[in-house]
Amino acid sequence: HDPAPCLACGGTLQRKIRGYRTDSPAGVDLFGQAALYRCAACGFVQMDPIPSQEALGNNYASAYRTGGRHGAEVANVQDFPRDNLFYMYRGQSIVKLLEPHIARIGREDLRILDVGAGFGHILHAFSQRYPASKRHAIEISEVCVNHLRSLGVTVFQAPTEEVLATSTETFDVIVLSHVLEHLREPHKPIPLLRNRLAPAGLLHLAVPLHP
Repeated sequence: HDPAPCLACGGTLQRKIRGYRTDSPAGVDLFGQAALYRCAACGFVQMDPIPSQEALGNNYASAYRTGGRHGAEVANVQDFPRDNLFYMYRGQSIVKLLEPHIARIGREDLRILDVGAGFGHILHAFSQRYPASKRHAIEISEVCVNHLRSLGVTVFQAPTEEVLATSTETFDVIVLSHVLEHLREPHKPIPLLRNRLAPAGLLHLAVPLHP
């Protein structure tokens, strides 16, 4: 198998770093033959081969949140957000990190978009600090969508690129917390995200740091 071109610069994925690690039967089916490669030109690291968009979408819509993995199988409405302390504290940390920057926007009725919102722990943290905010999410997992809507969140249940390309709404704060690395073509949403930011809007983007 010849590695595909680098998604970042089109260069050659020359150095194989290691096989892709996964921890679920669905993950093995999707990524079992994949490895991580480093681009010889720009140093970007990506998986190859990359599953089809349809296969990835089906995984994130159903199998990804099952079995108690990646947070919880079903968020407990009675215990939320303390049903998962890891995600609860992550949400609080993000809001605390962004608060000084949000202060420059000069308003409390923020329009907030969380891309890949999961069960909504980040949006809940925003609602605690900014109760007048209007919360939106992009999420395709059915169990997460149902829970988000029970919290009063407006949900776009469609692929990220599709929502960003077709929506005309703008947001004061957009959050992608450990989401970009899950997209098939992670470079494509960046200009779309910029178009969805309101004047003086704030984008928070976090990805894993691999050695």
